[in-house]
Amino acid sequence: LTLEAVGWLLFALAGDSGAAGTVREIIRFLGDRTVAAASAAAIDSRYRCALHHAEGRTAAVLLEALIAAEAPSGLIAEQAQRLLAHRVAGRWAAPQENVWALLALRRYFGAADAPPPAVDAQVWIGDRAAGSVALSGGAAGATRIEAPLTELRAAQTGAGEAPVVVRNAGEGPLHYRLGLRCTPAEPLAGPANEDIAVVRNYEPVDAGGDVHRGRDGAWRVRRGSRVRVRLTLTVPDRLVHVVLIDPLPAGLEPLGLAHLYRGEHAPGWWEPPWFEHQSLCEEYAEATASVLPAGVHEYRYLARAATRGAYVAPPATAEERYAPQTFGQSAADRLVVA
Repeated sequence: LTLEAVGWLLFALAGDSGAAGTVREIIRFLGDRTVAAASAAAIDSRYRCALHHAEGRTAAVLLEALIAAEAPSGLIAEQAQRLLAHRVAGRWAAPQENVWALLALRRYFGAADAPPPAVDAQVWIGDRAAGSVALSGGAAGATRIEAPLTELRAAQTGAGEAPVVVRNAGEGPLHYRLGLRCTPAEPLAGPANEDIAVVRNYEPVDAGGDVHRGRDGAWRVRRGSRVRVRLTLTVPDRLVHVVLIDPLPAGLEPLGLAHLYRGEHAPGWWEPPWFEHQSLCEEYAEATASVLPAGVHEYRYLARAATRGAYVAPPATAEERYAPQTFGQSAADRLVVA
């Protein structure tokens, strides 16, 4: 069965006391199909060969079925969040997706808007109170609590852990997120992969010996030669509002955008690029996509080695613009123009 069919079965069986065991099995099955990401999670509903299949419609049917079956609130909230995030220019991809998504979200927000019990939450870092929030039964709101890294270091135990405690003394549900923002002190940072893998390579355009990588790992480029910068993104699941930025080392100057065709020579067919917008500035190249499908994607542009010297190329980075904890970066590189 497709996941959409599973969603319809769950919706039909919800509330039937004789089918309680089957309902629990279906919810467990859907939970096992949930793909976790740094910012959220979503049920993997990709069926490329299904007739008249629409991912947004499937996600909406699953959301409505989970609500009807009173599935765990965390699974329901994550499904609703990802369904909202997959809009492009304020809507989903097709009329079918728009209709089913609106019906499911109306049911979701109708259930979520019911007055909840009171929330009384406190946050500690080690033995220090970091903040608190109290909401009455009909209130809604959010509180942002920030702490510098020095407080986390001060709270570290002998094992190097910094205990963060979130406690809710009220009866209502408490939804919270813990996030860490930091800037690496080492300029030659290594690669990072939080659901996005980024690899950068420099390639020759005119002659094979113009660009090569030495044994020390540094790229060596002949002055005056053209360089193709090739960036490869690998993502395990569909992402939304993705931005890719590649800083140019100071010895290179931008020439032009090269990502038009698959392959290096003009083929007999044209493949639409994965991005919707791209720009090439003096200091960086940028490409953005509202929806980035799972898989491997390439981006290329051209530069010229203009100035002799040894330079540092900061990492190329990619992230979900509105969920920056889903990100990736390449390794920083050394580049020598000689």
